[in-house]
Parts: sequence; structure tokens; C-alpha cells
Amino acid sequence: MEFSPECKFIASGGEDNKVRIWNIETGRLAKTFFLDNEDTFEALGWSKPINSLSYSPDSKFLAVGRGSGEVLIIDTDSGDAIQDLEGHPGGLFGERGPCVKFSHDGHFLGTGGLDGRLIIWNPSDWSILWSAEADKDKSQKSVLAITFSNDNKIIASGGMDGTVRLWDTRNGNLVTELIPTESSDVMVQSLSRQLRIYSISFTQDNKHIVARDQSCLAVYDLKTGVREVINSTSRGGTEDESIIDRLERWAEANRDFAIAHRLSNTNSGLSPNGSVWAIGCREGEIQLWDLLNKNIAHKLIGHQGTIDCTVFSSDGRLLASGGQDGVICIWGV
Repeated sequence: MEFSPECKFIASGGEDNKVRIWNIETGRLAKTFFLDNEDTFEALGWSKPINSLSYSPDSKFLAVGRGSGEVLIIDTDSGDAIQDLEGHPGGLFGERGPCVKFSHDGHFLGTGGLDGRLIIWNPSDWSILWSAEADKDKSQKSVLAITFSNDNKIIASGGMDGTVRLWDTRNGNLVTELIPTESSDVMVQSLSRQLRIYSISFTQDNKHIVARDQSCLAVYDLKTGVREVINSTSRGGTEDESIIDRLERWAEANRDFAIAHRLSNTNSGLSPNGSVWAIGCREGEIQLWDLLNKNIAHKLIGHQGTIDCTVFSSDGRLLASGGQDGVICIWGV
């Protein structure tokens, strides 16, 4: 899911090869974009699941990353695919598609694929500006998450090898690598070796990077290089409770902490100002944790079954949640 920059619409994608645009004010379906010929799709049973969506800052284009390595650029007015960006080798139908992200100023589009490469495109003519090997996992190279710094000077990538890499958006030079280090904490050691980065973001002041997999948050101080792992199982109890206990402690010293980009295989989202954390549970409940007061401020009930993803709007006023029940809920927070 992805909110439009002006927060009037939300785009969603799933397993059925369609992108749906919803009017947030009315809750009605505004547009449906079918990305292939529908008769051919149904006859062959092809599955090209939509993995990632990103609006251009002016809302004119929607980048779509989907199975078989495809990146499509959709004109949001006509629904036409105006460009098929052929940079990542195609995989099997049904495989995870590339992750996509426009820069905040719209001058760049970043894509990361199952080939382990990061590509930066020029939206003025959709040419490749540069590409780089951004994941070096020995068994399965794959870039799973990318994001731009708020000043658009740096793009960060993360993937299967658990390393966060920072790149100069102008020339593709590698600025630094944030590699998980050994720790005296046995649980943290185990986690560091297995960390696959599914979500990544800069804080609002660009001083920290937050990387997330399905069970923990890893916070990097870009000035000192210090990395703190918030492990979901290190203190016992329920998974959500142990994450929150450690996140609250970290948030006390880092009030501007925020995660802006959320992929579908993570079930929690943080508000832009870092004060509220939305956790999707298997039972269909969303818990809104007030990190400053260290308590559950609200519980939202609207889904049947597991919640797959939650994401806040850029202004922090709205929260969207999507679940395995096929329902999208928009909440005023």
C-alpha cells in the first residue's frame, strides 16, 4: 500500500495483478489498473504479485514492482503503463518483485531486485543513471528494501546479507557499509547473523537509519556507527511486548525516530513523528502504542485474521491497514 503525496488516495496491490486506487474521503474505489491482458492472465494462471508501490512526488506516476522482475511506470490519470523498466533479470512467475522508491524531489527512481542490484533511473527519460551490486549474500542475492534520505543525497539499500549500504545518488559511489557486528548478547548475535532487511528508513534529521526484519528493529547511528538491535524474543513474553519494551527505551533518547517505508511482510508501522507505533496482530487487532507515555493508547478492531501491513500517511493523520481478509481499513489517528 502507498498513500498519495497529498493524502487524497491510497494505492493497493496484491496477488490478482491489479492496482487499485481508493478515494480516502469517500472510501470508494476510484480506479483499477489491470497490468496485463485479463483474458491471457486468467487463461495461463500467471501470478505476478505486486510487491512494492511508489508515487512520484507530483502524483502523476506510480511505480509498480511485481513478480518476474518487472518494474512498470503507470500514468495515474489514464492507467496506462507508459514504461516497462528492463533492468532486473526476470524470474519465475509468482516470485517476489523488485522494490521501488521515488526520491522526495522526484529526480530519481530507485529499484532493487532479486538479482542483488540497485538501479537508479532518471524519470525525465527513464534511462539508467547507474547501477551497483547492493547485496552479496552467497546463496540468494536480493535487494529487499531501499529508501532515500530526506535531502535526496543518499539512497540506502538492504537485503539478504543483512548489510545496510549507503550510496551517493549522483554517481553511485558507495559511501559506507553498516555491517552487523558481534555482541555479547547471545540473542543479538544469533539475530545479527540471520538478519534479512525487509524495511529501511532514515530518521527525519538523517542522523539515524532504521532497518527492520520480521522480528526486530536495528538502529544505526550514522555519526558513530553504533548499531542497536531491538530483539523481539530477548526478554520473553509475547513477541510484540518484548519489542515495545526495548523500543520505548530507545525512543526516550531518539524522539525523532520514524519509519517511512513499509513492505507487506512486516506487520507494524511507526508514525512520521515517532510517537505512535501501530502493531498488526494475528487476531485482526491493531494496537496503537504511545511511545512517550509507554502504554497502549488505542486498540483498533476492523479485520478478520492476520494483518499484513500498516502504514501511516506522510502527515501522520491517517493509518492504513491491510490484511489477509482482503480488506483495507483507513483510520483517523
